[in-house]
Amino acid sequence: MWCLIDEIVCIPLCGNRDQARVGHSIEELVVRRVFGITLGYENLDYHNRQRLDPMLAIAVGKIDPTGSDSVLERDRCFALGGKSTLNRTELSSEKKNRYR
Repeated sequence: MWCLIDEIVCIPLCGNRDQARVGHSIEELVVRRVFGITLGYENLDYHNRQRLDPMLAIAVGKIDPTGSDSVLERDRCFALGGKSTLNRTELSSEKKNRYR
């Protein structure tokens, strides 16, 4: 059932993303947000601290739970996206703002 919910939520968010700048899939972002809400972290401010949690990274499905292989240099040591990434994904309706 979890996989079905995850796929249904991700379908409307999928788009043409600049793969050279993508470090986190839409699926990973949705799963992480759902886990955060489930654990009582509704506020996105908590997610910056959670970026360093290797167990959450594994639960989300990251192959590299430490973030040492991150696509972008600035994201090294962070396996998960920060609050800004999650916020853009949730709130931006325009493609140009969603994938900066």
